Amino acid sequence: MHIVLTNILCFMACVFCLACGQDKAPFKIVANISLTGPGSSSAGIGEAMQLAVDEVNAMGGVSGRKIELIVEDNQSSPEVAVTLFRRVEAAHRPDIYISGLSSITKTLSPLAEANQVPLIGLITSAPEVTQNKKWTFRFYFTAYDEAETAMNILEKLQIDRLGVIYLDDPYGRSCHLLLSEKVKAAGGAVTATPFVRGQTDFSGQIVQVMDTQAVYLAGYVSHMTMLVPQLRTAGYAGEIICGSGGASSKVRRIAAAEGIYVAAPAIYNPQYIYARSLREKFYMRYGRELEHQDATGYDLIKLLAGLLDGKPIDRASIKKTLEQGFTYPSAMGNVTVPAGSHEINFELLPGRIKNAGIDYRF
Repeated sequence: MHIVLTNILCFMACVFCLACGQDKAPFKIVANISLTGPGSSSAGIGEAMQLAVDEVNAMGGVSGRKIELIVEDNQSSPEVAVTLFRRVEAAHRPDIYISGLSSITKTLSPLAEANQVPLIGLITSAPEVTQNKKWTFRFYFTAYDEAETAMNILEKLQIDRLGVIYLDDPYGRSCHLLLSEKVKAAGGAVTATPFVRGQTDFSGQIVQVMDTQAVYLAGYVSHMTMLVPQLRTAGYAGEIICGSGGASSKVRRIAAAEGIYVAAPAIYNPQYIYARSLREKFYMRYGRELEHQDATGYDLIKLLAGLLDGKPIDRASIKKTLEQGFTYPSAMGNVTVPAGSHEINFELLPGRIKNAGIDYRF
């Protein structure tokens, strides 16, 4: 009788523990990203995140909690992004927010600070986004990295008369100002002209840079796919240099893009085995090529899962963990973040488009 009672109690304890595990609230992550609009070239971020979420959940989740990923389309509009944030905050109160694009992250940052919730910006290069912020982080390279890589290319090509065509938003302006400052400090001259979001005809900007030795393009991938062919059609004879958006396959596959220079992360290097494995998994699931913007979504979910497993999952604890410093081998290259930093940056390398790929040895 004693043995039977003991077995029954053990069985009930196991059932109780299992039920407790099942009752754990999910680890809620909200991705406020651009699935439509001018920034929709980054729409694959949501798919890459889901790939990572499924892998993490299949292994038991994070600290015994399954990840619940909520993806919201902000239509590439800061105003829509704010509306979505307020609605989701009231309905779900997630543990963390993820955003995309400098203009979106910059707009959402005050809301994250006010609500004391971690916000991590992907495809967010504008330096000011994280400055003097307690709850806002960056998981991307900065405009400083973009400008430094572009300057490296200009020096190798011995360019001292540069044209800059840039998107008139926080990202484009930052790239323009930082690169122009470097060129002028080296004794060069810069002719800069902005364009607006949604613009498709760049003839007015192109005519202003026709006499320069090289032109630097700072904008979204969708802008690069239009600007590069229009420069060629206009007969521009100088070198064309793109920011990181130019490394996208959507740009590389355009015939007019052959031979242009780009700032590119290591993910497109066929010798980088970790990145190659991720590209293959992504293609098997979605039937298309993984872009570096997409890869940041996958990497971030895996990073959060690794850092937070075995730790409390709440807003304050996530912030504290992110600020402790860490090293992470990502698809974009190895990342080392010092304690206290809100910058999770990747290295950008100079490259040249060749046969729809990137030659890092130009």
